[in-house]
Amino acid sequence: MRKVLLTVVLVLTGACSSGSKSAPPPGAALPASNSNSTLGAASGKAAVEGFLAAVKNQDLQAMSMIWGTENGLAREQMSRDELEKRLVIMQCSLNHDSWTYATGLDGTTRSGEQDLRIELKQKNLKEQTVVTTVRGKNGRWFVKNIDLSKLNAFCR
Repeated sequence: MRKVLLTVVLVLTGACSSGSKSAPPPGAALPASNSNSTLGAASGKAAVEGFLAAVKNQDLQAMSMIWGTENGLAREQMSRDELEKRLVIMQCSLNHDSWTYATGLDGTTRSGEQDLRIELKQKNLKEQTVVTTVRGKNGRWFVKNIDLSKLNAFCR
């Protein structure tokens, strides 16, 4: 089962990448950050912007430094294997040529969380989705959740 899942992840990675950067080899450690100021972002919008820039650059390491919860980085809350699988799926689903903020959902919605609506464009595809950001314990903002349900066509 593990080999089948790894094969699916590798196929998705190959199908969704343009060949510039890829996931680190299995077993390689994701480097730890030297400073809390490099983790997360200064605001919810900055977290979205940094995360989508990392997606566009196919930089899983940079994505992992912005994805998290109020408790901190996601990479510190799950196994490396699980982290990599989720990052690859997000990178593939969020693959885009350009993006903008869409109207609506631009404010704090729940205790320390902010929902932001974005519009992604890829060739002739255009779709809106919601990104939830959250302020972490260190005062920095992280991308907590992205509704990928409408973005399946972006990963083909």
